[in-house]
Amino acid sequence: MCSIAGIYSASVNQNTIAQIEVMNRSMHHRGPDGTGHWQSFDQRATFGHNRLAIIDLSARADPPFSSTDGRHTLVFNGEIYNYRELRVKCEKLGSKFRTTSDTEVLLDMYRHFGNDCWAQFRGMWAAAIYDSETKALTLSRDHVGIKPLHYGSKNGSLFFASEIKALRFADSFFGEIDETTVESFIEHGYLDRGPWTFFKNVRRFPAAHFAVIRNPNDKITFERYWNPIEPCTEKTIEPAESARLIRQLFEESVALHLESDVQVGACLSGGVDSSAIVCSAAILGNSKVPLRTFTTEFPEYALIDETKWARKINDKVAAQATFVQPTYKDFVETFDRVLFHQDEPFGSASIFSQYSIFSAIKKTGIKVVLDGQGADEVFAGYVGLMPSYLRQSFGQLGFFGGLKQNASLLWRYRISPLDIFRLRTVRPTATLSKLEPFPLFDGADDSLAERLRYLNRPYSSFEQMLTDLVTETNLPQLLRYEDRDSMAHSIESRVPFLDPKLISAGLSLHASLKYFKGYTKGILREAFTDLIPEDVRTRVSKLGFPAPEEQWLTKLLD
Repeated sequence: MCSIAGIYSASVNQNTIAQIEVMNRSMHHRGPDGTGHWQSFDQRATFGHNRLAIIDLSARADPPFSSTDGRHTLVFNGEIYNYRELRVKCEKLGSKFRTTSDTEVLLDMYRHFGNDCWAQFRGMWAAAIYDSETKALTLSRDHVGIKPLHYGSKNGSLFFASEIKALRFADSFFGEIDETTVESFIEHGYLDRGPWTFFKNVRRFPAAHFAVIRNPNDKITFERYWNPIEPCTEKTIEPAESARLIRQLFEESVALHLESDVQVGACLSGGVDSSAIVCSAAILGNSKVPLRTFTTEFPEYALIDETKWARKINDKVAAQATFVQPTYKDFVETFDRVLFHQDEPFGSASIFSQYSIFSAIKKTGIKVVLDGQGADEVFAGYVGLMPSYLRQSFGQLGFFGGLKQNASLLWRYRISPLDIFRLRTVRPTATLSKLEPFPLFDGADDSLAERLRYLNRPYSSFEQMLTDLVTETNLPQLLRYEDRDSMAHSIESRVPFLDPKLISAGLSLHASLKYFKGYTKGILREAFTDLIPEDVRTRVSKLGFPAPEEQWLTKLLD
């Protein structure tokens, strides 16, 4: 876990090492355990890296990391959780390892399988590999974009980095504001959508894609290596079997996410998702020390204080709990710093609460924490999704059939059957098919109207809406917040609900299982029947890491 930076030039570029060092310094917070750079013999590729040591803490595992024969060099930000299994696979193919790191496993998987390697990883990453024989640069990003990767081109050189600020510090060309993105945010609230950023000459590398670049002057061609499986709409999968499958994949993912050579803690909001992670980690971790948990606390604002629920979970697993009280004073004094780390605007003061949590975690010395992002998107945890689901359900089953299937849901959330015909669906976006190239916008009409035409394509189903929340809309925002807030404090945040196998299984379930027994995330709650306390498992209030933003902003802005 760390930051990466790189410059890939069409010809020899004498200035790249100095620029890479500037880029490294701008992201030192992401990896304070070591920094370095590498330049290819032909001087066409220059890589930079800051390291946060998590797996194989020795200097021999420091990136940039080159293969034994010197042909391939890798810079890599993230973790490959199934690296032990893949190491065995590589050894059977003749690999001889010098380290116990996942970095070396990633590089050898690439050497053996080429770009077929990416779909075999269970983890999070942004990676760059230079092939000194073919002079080609390969870039790749994980399945849902947990780890960031940004890029831009100038004068025959391709620049890339973990954070936008690194590109801006390397060259002022990357600091020009994109007024169309600003307009789409102000008028429509769009954030982290498509390839665009708030900076005109900086693009966001797409999740679940790789690109092979042989000439930095050429347009990048993206290739998709993974897409969530097409959701099942033909029949209802048997609920008990589905719950067992989800529980099995969840525990498998948590076990993988506990892989670390340093202590692992957990963020705990008191909701279903983080509670399940904490309870499962306490069982699977086999640690001799209590699991450490971290929760925000607002004693003056009872409506957003979740400590009651968090304490139940802490008591159940005998966790060593830390409660953090973000204050108005902290909010005012820290705001500029939060914005610096986020690089782009954000839509809620909850980002400050999250920032405060990671600030407290850093003081304990913990470098890795688990968090619950992703479950709401995969398993339909938002109340706002109900209109779309109910319209589809009643449309397929008829009024009385829909009423029978959804009676408990309508009762629990106080929805009148007559209201269903007045419900409006959330704005839809289509899902890209497997291996369909990521759309290019460079050189095309980049007006707001053209962007909205792309972003506002219609859904074909409720299931497709969920897929879109994961791949296109909600989750990209949340993952950007999570990454910047955690890495601002040199902390690696891991999200077990976003394991690709668990995502695919969750999205494939019939829509009725998402609202099983009348609850949001119904089948997920069913899977956790014996894992978390019943009153936590059946909670319908949803807060996350909130903040009293209305009161604070009113005070701040008079």
